[in-house]
Amino acid sequence: MKEEVPSLPLGSRLLNSGYTQEALVCFLEVRDEHRQANDGSSSAEIEQLLGICYRILGRYDMAGRAFRIAFALTEDNVRRGSIDRDWAMVPFARGQYDVAHAALDSALELIAQSDPLEYAATMGFKARVYAREGDVARANDYYRTVDGMIRRSDDSDKRKAIYELNNLVWWLKTAKGVRRRKQLAARARKLASDAGNRQRQAQIAMLLFCRPLAMYIAG
Repeated sequence: MKEEVPSLPLGSRLLNSGYTQEALVCFLEVRDEHRQANDGSSSAEIEQLLGICYRILGRYDMAGRAFRIAFALTEDNVRRGSIDRDWAMVPFARGQYDVAHAALDSALELIAQSDPLEYAATMGFKARVYAREGDVARANDYYRTVDGMIRRSDDSDKRKAIYELNNLVWWLKTAKGVRRRKQLAARARKLASDAGNRQRQAQIAMLLFCRPLAMYIAG
């Protein structure tokens, strides 16, 4: 089988399927190719994706640097808002919840209603911070609102499915009631199965049956 050429779509598929290290290598190769060709058309997106990879891998200083570069490379408010949102997960991981909330509030202001799906996703990140702070009731209210916003979105089915799956997995960590959790898990399992995302499928099973670990499983 012919090996796929490194590209943003390939890196994104790897990242969304849980292959973070492989996605990082792919994005680094794409960045180098763009630099050699003096092509800056996707520079902000590439740096943002690198930041996400570094954050997931726990390389927070590298993540922060990539996000700062990405922010400086674009003047688009929706893109800047999504960068602020992704960067907010760095202080979140470090337990700096006030800093994370401030970054997410900035992201919401930048995105406004220009992109309803990105706005909903950013609210989902706020829910994660509230959950980690122990305000589970507020977190669940946010997850419920976000779920409705995503399902009402007229965005592409593929993009919508990724955002919906992520929100459901996070919601499973704090949702109350066996019936509610089974309903959320059933929806999440179908989305993960349709996407061929085995890592998410395993994570959903663990969240459903190992509730005490739920809050500490990376999303």
